[in-house]
Amino acid sequence: PLDLSRTYYWRIDEVKGTDMWVGSIWSFTTAGFLLVDDFESYNDITSGQQGSKLVYETWTDGYDNPSVNGSAIGYVEGASMETTIVHSGIQSVPLSYDNSVASYSEVTVNTSDLDIGSDWTRGDVKVMTLWLYGDPNNAVTEQLYVKIDGVKVLYDGDNADAAVSRWVQWNIDLESLGLNLTNVTTLTIGLERTGATGGSGRLLVDDIRLYKTPPPKVETLIAHYGFEYNTEDDSDNGYNGTINGNPTYVQSLTGYGMALQFDGIDDFVEVPDNDAITFAASDNYTIAAWAYIPDISDAWRGIAFKGRESGGSANYYGICIGSNGGVATWYYGPWPTWGSAIPEPGWYHAAVVQNGAAGTKRLYINGALDSSTTAQAANAAGSLIIGASFQTGEFFNGIVDEVRLYNIALSGSEVLFLAGQ
Repeated sequence: PLDLSRTYYWRIDEVKGTDMWVGSIWSFTTAGFLLVDDFESYNDITSGQQGSKLVYETWTDGYDNPSVNGSAIGYVEGASMETTIVHSGIQSVPLSYDNSVASYSEVTVNTSDLDIGSDWTRGDVKVMTLWLYGDPNNAVTEQLYVKIDGVKVLYDGDNADAAVSRWVQWNIDLESLGLNLTNVTTLTIGLERTGATGGSGRLLVDDIRLYKTPPPKVETLIAHYGFEYNTEDDSDNGYNGTINGNPTYVQSLTGYGMALQFDGIDDFVEVPDNDAITFAASDNYTIAAWAYIPDISDAWRGIAFKGRESGGSANYYGICIGSNGGVATWYYGPWPTWGSAIPEPGWYHAAVVQNGAAGTKRLYINGALDSSTTAQAANAAGSLIIGASFQTGEFFNGIVDEVRLYNIALSGSEVLFLAGQ
């Protein structure tokens, strides 16, 4: 079996007698998850005909007994699958629920009917995720849940998410369920009545996956700059950046597309100040980025900075290259907190996590906790600057990619996910 999130290389050489022709090096990168069901393979070919794969013949619903189970998988009329509103790929699946007579609405699949099978331990996975899309007309009185081999897990978000027209991510910790993950036989998705009168509605479900480390919830992502030939905010929140100087787009790490290279002279990207990216000492936030650092002695060069105006000493937060032999550092208040020395030039992932309630800040390097301290004021007004710290002479000479800003304090395992582990 292949590892998750790993790049494999191979080469084919031709040999004839004493002569050898060396081939090119090829590679591929494996996905970071195991697929339970992405609902891409289902179609509407009549049952029994060649190639038929009806979703309701794999996932069992309550269509034939609605007084007991008020669910229906797929659209009852017309095409069964949703092809316009999808999380990824070209299809998602509608899950209708009606608890006005029945007390619950649920659909169940036998893992033997899915490619994943019953062994959910491959790749050392620990988390199951699924994506849900609501409708403003949906009843929000029903409790969403998942059952794995009969063990019920209640939705950990707000039931009102059922009435929100956006994709919502649900992470489920498999280790906490006490299951035998080598032999998982059934998976159920359902909604149950919470009051005397049940409600009805329809959700879309997509991309049920197994991860080793959980991906951060997308709705907590405030801004994301992937630098795929632009400086737009990939979170769709609209906090787009503006290029200053003449940074160039270059190849990033394998699997990350493009990145932005800064010349260390006058290049930077500026995102205008706004309340969504301004945090106080009592707030939670995470800022993370990949950076290629060619010169570890090039001190005080800003990678991603927020809140420090040119020449000022206001509160701020960010990631930069420190002094003393190229130490990775981040800021709070007017003083830096030092991380460990960077051993050599190369790609590094850095993340700063503030937990306002606990009064702590943590610095992670390449997914590992490097240092921590007591939190102080996080930042004052000022632009988010990528590629500089907005202090004279503190322009970064290197490559930056995947700058992400969250309005929560990510867990250590979530930071590991961002670091590609």
